Amino acid sequence: MSLIAAACSGETQSVAGPATGADPTAVVSSSMAAPSPAVTTTQTLQTTVPSSEAPIVTVTPPSSTEPPEPPPPATTPPPSTGDIDPRLAPLVEIAVADLASRLGSDRGDITVVVAEMVVWPDGAVGCPQPGVEYTQVLVDGYRIVLGADGAEFAYHGGGTRGPFLCENPEG
Repeated sequence: MSLIAAACSGETQSVAGPATGADPTAVVSSSMAAPSPAVTTTQTLQTTVPSSEAPIVTVTPPSSTEPPEPPPPATTPPPSTGDIDPRLAPLVEIAVADLASRLGSDRGDITVVVAEMVVWPDGAVGCPQPGVEYTQVLVDGYRIVLGADGAEFAYHGGGTRGPFLCENPEG
């Protein structure tokens, strides 16, 4: 019995058939990997080809050994009175939780006044501290303003720094 293996563009095929004059049937197996590096899928295709008939093709779908990922838990966003950039939703949740903890109040008592992407003029991200020197480069970041108990609270962040309460916001 002869064996032919060929590889071309991620596909491996092997063909087995009679060496000389025996059974005139060939079995072709083919495995293909999905082109995406993040997803590896293997599908097996087996074809039996009798000598005088059209090929019979059997396709075996890939079997999944991993369960599908569950959907993310649904969260109810805090009430809003202003513009909220949807990309900031997870950071708004962090800021609301922090403020609720500081005030000893319920998260539902806190409203989002504004949540927006900003470019800060330096590493102070709009909240400079006296006597501290900051990098003098533009920093991509965000500003979240929350309202509670009749007052507003500014949370800033940017670069690799998460949201923090800025007690003396600049400008």
